[in-house]
Amino acid sequence: MKLKRLEIQSLPGIEKGFVLNEIDEKVNLVTGANGIGKSSLIRALKYLLNETDKHDPVTLNLSATLQGKHGYWEVQRSGSAITWEIDGKPTEKPSSLPKDDQLYCYWLTLEDFLLNEQRDEDLVAELKRELNGGFDLVALRKDDAFIVGIQHGIPEKTKLGDARKALKSVIAEYDETRQIEEDLPEQQEKVRASKAAKSQATHLQSALNLLEASQKRSLIENSMAEFPDHMDQLTGDEIGQLRDIGKKRKGFSDSKEANQISREKFARKLEKTGLTADLESLSALLNQIDEHLAILSEIKILDTKRDLKKEALDTTKVNVTKALEFLGGDGETVPKLDPESLSEAQKLARKIDAAHGEKERLQQSQEVGGKKSATHQRALAFIGFGGLIATGTGLLTQVWPAALGGSIVLTAAFWMMFGARDEGNPYRQKELKDNEKNLKSLEEEKQQLAKRLGFDPSLTSLALAEFIRATDKYTDAYKEQTITEGLIVGLNAEIDPLIGQVRAFLNEWNTSLSQTTHWKSFSGHLDALKARRAKAAEATQQVEADEAAIESYALALTNLNDEETEIYNKAKLEPGELAELNNRCGLLPDWQSRKKALVEVKVSERERKMPIENQDDLLSRVVKNDYEGLVSDLEQAKGLSEEYENLNDDLSKNKAVLDSAGNDQKLEEAVAVLNTAKAELDAKYQKALVADTAEMLLDTVQEQYRNEHEPGVLRDARQLFLKFTHHKFDLDLDEDKGFTARDLKARLKPQRELSELSSATRMQLLLAMRVAWTLHLEQGHEPLPLFLDEALTTADHERFGEIAETLEGLAKDDGRQIFYLCARQQEADYWEHATGNRPHHIDLDAVRSVENIEEELTYQLPEATQIPRPDGLPPEEYAKKLKVPAIDLRQSVEGIHIFHLLRDDLDLLHDLIEGKRITTLGQFDAWLKNTATKEQRDFLQNRSAVAGLWAKAWHQGRGKPVDRIALENASTSTTFIDKVSKLNDSLNGDGDKIVAALREGLVKGFRHQKIDDLEEWLDDNGYIDAREELDLAGRERFVHLGSPRTGSGIDIKEIVRWLEAGHKEL
Repeated sequence: MKLKRLEIQSLPGIEKGFVLNEIDEKVNLVTGANGIGKSSLIRALKYLLNETDKHDPVTLNLSATLQGKHGYWEVQRSGSAITWEIDGKPTEKPSSLPKDDQLYCYWLTLEDFLLNEQRDEDLVAELKRELNGGFDLVALRKDDAFIVGIQHGIPEKTKLGDARKALKSVIAEYDETRQIEEDLPEQQEKVRASKAAKSQATHLQSALNLLEASQKRSLIENSMAEFPDHMDQLTGDEIGQLRDIGKKRKGFSDSKEANQISREKFARKLEKTGLTADLESLSALLNQIDEHLAILSEIKILDTKRDLKKEALDTTKVNVTKALEFLGGDGETVPKLDPESLSEAQKLARKIDAAHGEKERLQQSQEVGGKKSATHQRALAFIGFGGLIATGTGLLTQVWPAALGGSIVLTAAFWMMFGARDEGNPYRQKELKDNEKNLKSLEEEKQQLAKRLGFDPSLTSLALAEFIRATDKYTDAYKEQTITEGLIVGLNAEIDPLIGQVRAFLNEWNTSLSQTTHWKSFSGHLDALKARRAKAAEATQQVEADEAAIESYALALTNLNDEETEIYNKAKLEPGELAELNNRCGLLPDWQSRKKALVEVKVSERERKMPIENQDDLLSRVVKNDYEGLVSDLEQAKGLSEEYENLNDDLSKNKAVLDSAGNDQKLEEAVAVLNTAKAELDAKYQKALVADTAEMLLDTVQEQYRNEHEPGVLRDARQLFLKFTHHKFDLDLDEDKGFTARDLKARLKPQRELSELSSATRMQLLLAMRVAWTLHLEQGHEPLPLFLDEALTTADHERFGEIAETLEGLAKDDGRQIFYLCARQQEADYWEHATGNRPHHIDLDAVRSVENIEEELTYQLPEATQIPRPDGLPPEEYAKKLKVPAIDLRQSVEGIHIFHLLRDDLDLLHDLIEGKRITTLGQFDAWLKNTATKEQRDFLQNRSAVAGLWAKAWHQGRGKPVDRIALENASTSTTFIDKVSKLNDSLNGDGDKIVAALREGLVKGFRHQKIDDLEEWLDDNGYIDAREELDLAGRERFVHLGSPRTGSGIDIKEIVRWLEAGHKEL
């Protein structure tokens, strides 16, 4: 396989991603300055090709394209997710890739060659197994019978020599004893003479010791007088205490600020509810909501009753209409059934009936006489009907029906009197015409009266029972209608105030209701108000908790200020005199050391005085500081007494010798020890002969077997190593030491361990072994790219050439792709000189857009670049000359170029860049805190604070961009991580839009609770910022309120204007 493309977007140590795509299939020389990311290419491939590990970094975003025999392989890694594709189709990891614990053979770094030997243990173990062919030669060599160490026999030989010396010493002692006995009296006299002088020398030495202590005390007391006052009040930890107070102050301030932000956040939530921040009122509101919900329930019950009554009213109205239609009413006038109306109707009905009767009489008078009997019968029936009406109606009214009945009877009688006249003459014809006119007039009068009375007057001429039933139906129906309407009005009177009460309650709590809003929607509004109340209660509780925390932190900050003041007061300094306190603390160890020395010397002075406290003469000489006299007397006394110790010791020893002379058996014992030593040495000699013989035989057997069964890996590695070293060294495999090099020209100690080789030789040995091992691993598979990171740096030109030729051959003959990573471009010339082929050059400095300060041929550093002076240039023009970068608020505020804070002092800007190489705000802060003068700090200390506050103001309302790593940290499950990550990419990492899209169901199966959890995590970690973005005026106010009121040397608003211009214009 061959690497065609490598992209690094996110990798620890790589701040800005890059892509490597112009790659040769054979040899690639990758150059770049140290730290540019050459080794990161190997790390990136390791994370792509190895399986994931729990210790891997989480911020990984890598991809690579590999060309194999069967197509193009694409591998991508984002966080912990690794995906493989072949020719654009998802697939599994290629089975031909070596195991994870074998891939290290392809990453050859200088550190591997010089430091790490443990990685090759597997190779060493396998080669050992093949070389030994099943024989446990190691165990056999470790048999006690064949082990002869370097020290074998030496202790026994030493013991024999010591025994001989001891025998000679015993014989000499016997001769010395006789001489001691003769010299003893003279020796005793010398001891007595020196003893007296010794006592005097002791007293003189004590006096000198006392004088020395007194002088030392005076010196210490004088030196301590030079220290500031009140040093004894210091503990030495004051600066540390102030530093701790500063840290605590920052922690409390940050926490206080966090609670203030939280309070503002929940205050905004409370404001959105439109409700009060009083928990007691909110509790009462909840009760009121429940009460009005109960009122709604009551309204529903009353409304149901009203609906039933309305249905009954509709039925009753139908009955009234039907009765009214029967009565002949027009539906507009209510029938008048009072006695006067009935009497008026009856009168008209009689007229009409009389007119009809007259008409019938006139018509019948012209007919034959037989028809008269019929006429009489009708008259009699009419008389009976009138009597019936009079009887029935009299029961109801007792007055007017009787009169009506009498009228009908008179009419019938009148008809009987005149009905039999002759009708055949012309006069009858005229009477008939008059009758018709009369009937027409009466009909018109009937219609007008019916309209006025509300019923047909002619109905009164019906039978009494039928008319009564008709009027009863109408009366009952009309009465029921009136009662039902009254009940409905009563229900309305109950319901409307209740509806008005609920409507007024809702309007009271900012619920927008129109007069047309139906009361049935009130339940939803009450539920919404209840939800608002719950949010208001929650927000109120959080606001109160935050306010309590703010108050607590404010108290804590006050206490810290008191502690700080107490530290200064205890040191007898004014608060803020940090420099003096720091100075005293710096002097304190020296002062304490001298104080301790003073105490010690005083104790020593008392102790040294005790031996001569009764020697007034000597004490007087000490007080007078008679050092020279005491020294002179001491030298004289020592001259007499200095031999005392030796003489007395010698006397004691000689007495002991004389006391023990003749009582020991040293001579016999010395002879016995000598004989034993001889026997032990002889036994060691015999064992050494046997071990040497066995070692020779084992070496012969092992060498013969290895020559016949040497593994191919070891053979290939040996050949490469011989070629690399021009046959100066051979490769060997030791049972205990692993790989070793055999110096073919050395006379002494030809076999050398890796630690005994030069760096270049050691590198060549391990390179030969690694290359041979990779060839062994790839049998039957495609060769993988080989990476060498500074691997040939320590090789001389000849060895470099041999190795380069070998690697060139691997690329040409085996089709292996080679990457050689180094800092020097000059090595491309070495490679071309050795192989005749110039490697494909990949300049990583150019790929990453980093200026390479290395010169092509000389490789010497150019002269230091001079920073141009401003020389009166406007700030904008000077910024262009310096190539000042624009402010990127996506990066740390510490990376802001200091030009944006020093527009008013370009000479200081030049001096900081030219003289101190300070270009960023982070460096500027460190310089102010540690190196700048007090005047500079007073003038500039506020500017960096303004920059920090301005950046903070700009970030308000702008959440951080969301990426896959953030989603993984938010505990998005592996089931959904890919889908959510893809959705996130389509929304450009906008946290609010991601949450909204998830709520719309764009990722199927992603539960609402998980969406809430994700939203909460994004909000807590700054990816969602619900606060309103600040405009320029808002940012200026924010900075002004948060900035200290001292320092800066210029208006805060002006600094903000500079920063805004740097963010937009440059």
